[in-house]
Amino acid sequence: FHVFATAGPATLSSTCSSSLGAQPPQAMEAELGASDGGGGSGGSSSSSSSSRCSRVQVFARTRPLELREAISAPCVEIDEAVGTVRVRSECDAADRVLPGHTTEAALEAFEGTARAFAFDGAFGAQTTQQEVFEEVGLPVLKACLKGFNGTILAYGQTGSGKTHSLLNRGQRSEEAGLLPRLVASLFVHMAQDVHNLYDIEAAAVQIYNEQVDDLLQPDREAGLGFGLGVQNGGSVPGLTWVKCQRPECMLDAFRRARSNLVYAETKLNKASSRSHAVFQISIARRPRTSPSGAARGEAGVSGGDGEAGSHNSRVACTRARLNVVDLAGSERVKKSQVEGAQLKQAVSINKSLLVFGNVVSALAAKRAHVPFRESKLTRILDGSVGGNCRTALLVCLSPAAESATETTSTLEFASRAMRVEVDARVNHQVVDVSGSASLSDLWGNLGDVVTASLREELAALQQDVAAAQQRCDEEAGRREEAAAAAREEADRLREEVEKLSAALARARASVGELKVANAALVERCAAAEAKAEKSAGEAAAAETRVREAIAQAGEASAAAERWREQAAAQAEALKQAGESQAEALARAERAEAELERELEKLMSEVEASVERDADRQREADDLLSLERRRGAEALQAAEATTEAWRGCALAADARCASLAMDLTALRRASAAVPSRPLPAAAPGGPARSSLDAQARRPRHSCTPTCRAPSSDDEGAESFDAFHAAAHIDERSSTVAVC
Repeated sequence: FHVFATAGPATLSSTCSSSLGAQPPQAMEAELGASDGGGGSGGSSSSSSSSRCSRVQVFARTRPLELREAISAPCVEIDEAVGTVRVRSECDAADRVLPGHTTEAALEAFEGTARAFAFDGAFGAQTTQQEVFEEVGLPVLKACLKGFNGTILAYGQTGSGKTHSLLNRGQRSEEAGLLPRLVASLFVHMAQDVHNLYDIEAAAVQIYNEQVDDLLQPDREAGLGFGLGVQNGGSVPGLTWVKCQRPECMLDAFRRARSNLVYAETKLNKASSRSHAVFQISIARRPRTSPSGAARGEAGVSGGDGEAGSHNSRVACTRARLNVVDLAGSERVKKSQVEGAQLKQAVSINKSLLVFGNVVSALAAKRAHVPFRESKLTRILDGSVGGNCRTALLVCLSPAAESATETTSTLEFASRAMRVEVDARVNHQVVDVSGSASLSDLWGNLGDVVTASLREELAALQQDVAAAQQRCDEEAGRREEAAAAAREEADRLREEVEKLSAALARARASVGELKVANAALVERCAAAEAKAEKSAGEAAAAETRVREAIAQAGEASAAAERWREQAAAQAEALKQAGESQAEALARAERAEAELERELEKLMSEVEASVERDADRQREADDLLSLERRRGAEALQAAEATTEAWRGCALAADARCASLAMDLTALRRASAAVPSRPLPAAAPGGPARSSLDAQARRPRHSCTPTCRAPSSDDEGAESFDAFHAAAHIDERSSTVAVC
């Protein structure tokens, strides 16, 4: 789209000159009448033209092989001369080798069993976009300009080149697809047709998961334009139509529509369409009318507003609609390996394509029931296939050997589509044209005449500039021979330049006056429009003023002749300014390259710093993990030690309780034993002294060194020692324990 959107009228004309040529609209309409069988009744001039125009036109195109597909021979052979396609599969040849046939015999039999299909046209991998447009798109556009409805469909498996053939924008004009070329050719024809007025509108919808969405709705972000309904005949109520008076406007509208389409990457295609896209162009054409005809009220028809409608004229016009349909590619989920939302999209696409195939089969077999209502896609295409429409089907093929099955299915579908008959008719309408519209038509004719005159003046000025440049070169040579004479001549020329500058200023002032006069003329035309309802005589006066404006334009043209020499000098100055600008641009490019190199260096340093930080972070994470493991191990060891000490404490408590019970029993036993005298001892002997010492000890005393026995054996030994060391004090009848 970018190439056409930025190109001026001259570029558009040169781009489409090979398509529409330089023929006038009358000659083009005569050609349309001959190709359509003459007249709007749908008659045919010959049986061959009638058979071609009364059915769907089918064309086949194959894309080039990709690098990953080049390991095998292509499965498709195109004969562009006769429009045939031959498809074969390597599996058939392998099946013949297995029983014992030689490879050569299998290949020969394999060549003989290839299936052939014949179409209205076939395009190989090297066919240009321009050639496809001339065969497929241009005939449909010509029919639409005459008043027929037209539809161009692209059908094929995913990744076969449908979107490239229809919608490709391209960095160069040679890469543009059918839709940009249709838009450019339409506006080129409109610019050449000075006898008719056109009303052009554009719209776009997509069918996504069986839901119709408006792609040009300005409030899409607010949720508007989704889930639209479809009426009989394929019309969509509430659809946004954009009026387009220039090709840039329509190309920009379709660019915005494409940006709202749903695309996704799959294993089979990096940018796979996940919805069906329908681009629509409405073309209304009526002849220009004159104010006198509007004042007379042609055909004697008066409007519904009394006096205001008495000056309306009824004019016959044609209205056509051109549909460009980019069908989403059929795909096998086993190959594309999609899942989730993309799986749902694939199921919806395959379902709608299946219903579309059923519709084509029913139309080809002329069945009574055609299942148009089973899918939103077929409801929109109701009337575009098998109805009042000139339909062209472009089937896109993949030449890869692994896609031979899908290619064969596509060609079989195309063969069925060739048997679908159409009943295309010119869509006539009668519209009321007011006096104001007639004046606008007259001003449009005047503008066309003035534009043609200015173009001739511009061409003459360009020739004069070239001649002046040549004379300047010759003069420079003579100036080198005579420097003194050149200086004098330069002074004289400087004076002339000043005079010419003054003349140019005066000329510009004259142009400003002409613009003011033009604005005044427009105001007078508006006043004449208001007065046209009251009197037809004022319309004649307005026409007289228009003639005066034409005379003024002639005077301006004569003045332009006097400005040629000034224009030559201005052209030389502009040339020097262009050279200076080119030098500045070169310096800017060098500075930009230096900045890019510095930016790359900084990016490399930043990446190295990021890598070092990542390494340090990994080392810190490893050290933290090690410390955590060590802390966990130490905690487990402490818990085990605590449990061991808790067990020891419980065992010691049990032993203390046992000893307390034994002590109580011993006391009871001691109390039951009768007192008996102790053996006599010598005064001051050891036995008496020890007993006295023990008696003097405080009762139930416990030394700081008392502790619980560490084991059961130690407790038993302590108990025996207790019995051995027990003595009875005969004075206190207590037991002293050593």
